[in-house]
Amino acid sequence: HYASIAVEQKNVCTVQLFIERFPSILNSNILAFACTHGTAEIVEKILSAGFRRNIGKAAGLFLKMNNKEDALDIAIRQYDESDDERRHTLVTCVQYANAVKMGMPALDPGYPVTIAAIGLVPRRILGSLLKLYAHEVENTNQSGKHAIVKAIQMSMKENQYHTLPSIFKSENFINACGSGKIELVHQLLKKRVQHSSEE
Repeated sequence: HYASIAVEQKNVCTVQLFIERFPSILNSNILAFACTHGTAEIVEKILSAGFRRNIGKAAGLFLKMNNKEDALDIAIRQYDESDDERRHTLVTCVQYANAVKMGMPALDPGYPVTIAAIGLVPRRILGSLLKLYAHEVENTNQSGKHAIVKAIQMSMKENQYHTLPSIFKSENFINACGSGKIELVHQLLKKRVQHSSEE
């Protein structure tokens, strides 16, 4: 109850104190509440603590609440590209959800938002994020841009089964994305598409 009041009042220090003193609140609806009433910074503090403490269902992101929504659903529903706070809240949730889905031991803050969002957000929001985070691919050559488009298309095709394509869990793919080796990303995606068409 008191933690929720601190979230509503956007008091980051008090929320942090509650998380440290009473980590059991991470198993409650505090993250979903923060996505609705808090700030992106508060959401990040809760997710970071949940990730460190290995709270089930993606650091608490996928814990369903009474109304059948989880925190990621709420962040998606409340997304507004013209509202920095709502945008940062969704981006934070997406980065953590992606890290968990990919089995990363820690969040990589440099991981491209556009790639992290693939398979996690609806198309309209993905389009919005691509527009807003175009700088992530701005210096990418034409092959790299094609690789990103191909990754998005693969995701949309395979997302009908509610799983990310296996290529997104590949250590080689993650390293290539992280180091900006767009040619390698393109080659890996091309290889994946060829492999898929042979199946």
